[in-house]
Parts: sequence; C-alpha cells; structure tokens
Amino acid sequence: MDCIKASYISTLALFLSITFFSGTVSASRRLAGDSNITSLISSTCSHTLYVDVCMASLQSHASSQTADLHGLASISINVTVSQAKENINFITTMKDHPSSPQDEYVSSCLDDCLIQYGDAIDDLEQSDEALREGEFGTMNIMVAGAMENANSCEKGFGEKEGVQSPLKDLNEFFMKLCSNSMAISNLLA
Repeated sequence: MDCIKASYISTLALFLSITFFSGTVSASRRLAGDSNITSLISSTCSHTLYVDVCMASLQSHASSQTADLHGLASISINVTVSQAKENINFITTMKDHPSSPQDEYVSSCLDDCLIQYGDAIDDLEQSDEALREGEFGTMNIMVAGAMENANSCEKGFGEKEGVQSPLKDLNEFFMKLCSNSMAISNLLA
C-alpha cells in the first residue's frame, strides 16, 4: 500500500511539475508575443513623422495585438476613417448648435468642410481597397487626396482676413493620421 501511495505521489508530483512548467512556458511565449507585437508597432511607428500619434492610434485597437505590418496599415487607415467621421459629426454639431453667432462666411466654410471630409472618407475607403489588392502606390495617392481634403478645409477659413479656423486642431490631427498611413504603406512597398 505504501508503494502505491508513493507511486501515486510521484506521479502526481510529476504531473503538477509538467503542468506548471507548461504553464510557465506558455505564459513566457505569450509575453514574448506581446513583446514582439509591441516591437512591431514601435518599429513601424518609428518610420512615421508622428510617432506618438502612430503608437496611440495603433495600440488603441485590440486587433493590432495580432496584426502583421499589412494589418497595421489597414488599422491605420480605419483609424483615419473613424477620425474623418468624428470630424464630420463635430462640424455638424457646430453648425446645428453654434456657441456664438456664425457669420455666413464661417457657415459656408463649415459646409465646404463637410463636403471635403465626405470626399476624404471616399478616398480612404478606396485606399483600403487598394491596400487589400497590394496596390500601395494607389493607396498612397488616395490617402494623400484625403489629406488634401483636410488641408483645403483648413485653408478655406484663411481666405477671409481675421477669420480663425475652429477646426484647426481636428484638421491637423487628421493630416497626421494620413501622413502616418502613407509612411506605413511605404514600408509595404
């Protein structure tokens, strides 16, 4: 009976040791994988002009944790599309609920910006399609078009002396996202 107990305890100890060791190895692999993903994001973002914006935008998406470079490029475009939609919502709210009386010129500029951001979304959706097809040059052209839409929105306010763009920060942030998307695309080419 004592031999059976001793054999049982030895087997149990061996089983627990293997289970513990497997769990440790598995956890180490997961941590190394997380490190590799973070490393890929860091490495990718180091090739952009706006590293901090790139890091924040890519790391904020759960799918970036398992993405390769192609996936990170797609996430970057999707983040930029989302920002364009947020900008449209902001502009619409601004027009519907002005914090101060808007003159006709500012209202007209906001209308133009709504059109520009609508066009930017179209360009970005086409760039995502180009990415899926491996047409990185076309992707960059479309993202550059979206970037120019935001730039045109911003410039519109400057055409009248004394008018400040209420969208300056939003336009600049959107253009940084576009710039980062193009830089990531260049890594794929």
